[in-house]
Amino acid sequence: MIETIYRPKRYASIDFLRGMAILTMLLLHTVMDTFEVDKYVNELSNISSINLLALLIMPYLGGLAGLFLMTSATGNMIGMRKNLEKGQSPNSVIRKQVVGGALIIIFAHFGEAFLGYHGGFGQVTKNLNNIPGILSGEVVINHWRSQGYHFETLHTIGWCVLVNGAIQGMIAKRFDLSTDSNTVVRIYFLMAGVVLLTTPMVWAAVEALIPGYPWGVNGDEAMWRVIIGESPPQDYIIYLFINPLAAEVEPIFPYLATSFIGSVIGIYMSNPKESDFDKSFVKKFFWIGTLCFFVGFIGVGIVLGDLGNFDAAIDKYRTIYNHRAWVPEKGLTALGGSGWFWQFMTLNGMTVMITMTVIRISEYRGKGEQFAKATQFVRRFGFIAFTIYITQWVYYIMQFLVSSVYPDYTFFGEIITVDPYSRMPWPGVWTIVILTILTFHFVMKAWEKKGYVGSFEWMIITLAGLFSPVKKQVANPDSNQNKWWQAGMLNVDGIFYNPEWENFPINDNITEERRLIRNYSIAGFFVAPFSFIAFLVARDFEKDNPSEDIKFLKNLSIAGMAFFIIWFLALNIFSLSDFGIEL
Repeated sequence: MIETIYRPKRYASIDFLRGMAILTMLLLHTVMDTFEVDKYVNELSNISSINLLALLIMPYLGGLAGLFLMTSATGNMIGMRKNLEKGQSPNSVIRKQVVGGALIIIFAHFGEAFLGYHGGFGQVTKNLNNIPGILSGEVVINHWRSQGYHFETLHTIGWCVLVNGAIQGMIAKRFDLSTDSNTVVRIYFLMAGVVLLTTPMVWAAVEALIPGYPWGVNGDEAMWRVIIGESPPQDYIIYLFINPLAAEVEPIFPYLATSFIGSVIGIYMSNPKESDFDKSFVKKFFWIGTLCFFVGFIGVGIVLGDLGNFDAAIDKYRTIYNHRAWVPEKGLTALGGSGWFWQFMTLNGMTVMITMTVIRISEYRGKGEQFAKATQFVRRFGFIAFTIYITQWVYYIMQFLVSSVYPDYTFFGEIITVDPYSRMPWPGVWTIVILTILTFHFVMKAWEKKGYVGSFEWMIITLAGLFSPVKKQVANPDSNQNKWWQAGMLNVDGIFYNPEWENFPINDNITEERRLIRNYSIAGFFVAPFSFIAFLVARDFEKDNPSEDIKFLKNLSIAGMAFFIIWFLALNIFSLSDFGIEL
């Protein structure tokens, strides 16, 4: 029998954004847990200025968890629309989304408690120098009992998939996206606004219901962390539904708004690609995101400035990833104590900007397939994103290996002894980062040959198959493959390598390409990656249009990259004290 591989339509930009979000997460979590940041902060005036820049950029990037959430919502909307166009009923779509979201929530609790990098197995990989403690169970027995209710990205995604999926299905019952897409877009924007307006009310209601929530403590743990075996039985249910509303770190108020905006992007992207397809949404959303970014950034600056001193501002800024902590209860009073709103605006404004930039250089230019092939390395990290999130304890193993052989070093006259799991300076940290990323890459390359059987995604697809058909997910849907574990095999060839890559209609491509190269080259003098993008686009343009002269534009992109190299080297050489600045 000839095997047929299911090859759905895919958007390379969405796959790339998902992979980039996970890859960035790995980088930032590794740096956060292995870098000797306090010693560097104490010497900011004397160490190279690049460290101050890193101190500003990395925590900010750590707050961009909404990127994965927005991308997931966009992909879910595109998938829902495809299913409706194939004749599936809105009820079946609702069931699929709700079941999928519920399974993610269940696995989030299980994964965070037992398998995650902060869970039981994570504790094992953080104590490889204490084998007796691992074998006796003392390093994990108490830890896993409270970790399952830790509310972070995975829980947020699960709840947003469940809630937004149900909303998507209910909207589909009332409106036909092929004719009423503008109305549906307005509904989603309205719902996003309602979420933002009601967020402080929801938080206040939860705090009134449970006094002290979420800042109170339960023994040695935050009160929103249910302790298995100690907490009252009713807490298991109460906090299952309360935590999504107002817990640290990423409650769905306000992050449902991010999910709704992702759905809007999905509607625009999946509109029929006839001649009247509106590509202008990319530019409009980019500038809306830019406005939100700058307005929010100014608001965050005012909030931090109100703290009164540099050290307090830096300490608060380093927690910008904690979307629940920017409230009056945590000492923020400027702008009416609405620090959370400005923080949300700048972080999610940047998320929209990044999303539109990737779409602009991929589907907008009709280069979906080329972009997909050029970004395979990054996209692979998004293919089993949930699995990587749960198993990122790999970097603890690398930390143990690197720190075990890293030599003692001198830091401003102080001899620093490096022991296993010690925090380290940048050379050691970057070694851990590289080893971690390469380990994941080679494991995924080998694992994909088996359809990622055993992965988090495989488990969800296998269980979801009890409620809805999943045959199209099978790697090789041959009739001979009838074992239960094969139903959830991921379709690596048809979905990752050789799907039908989508593109937008191309209009006056030469003029648009010239404009893109020019604008990105200019932007590259302020934000370095744009110069690199402009150079790659210019090189691609020259191959497709050899008669067109874009020498000036290409040189402009090269000048931007040179400018970046110069100031990057300067920041690595000079310290703030060289300019008479003391912090």
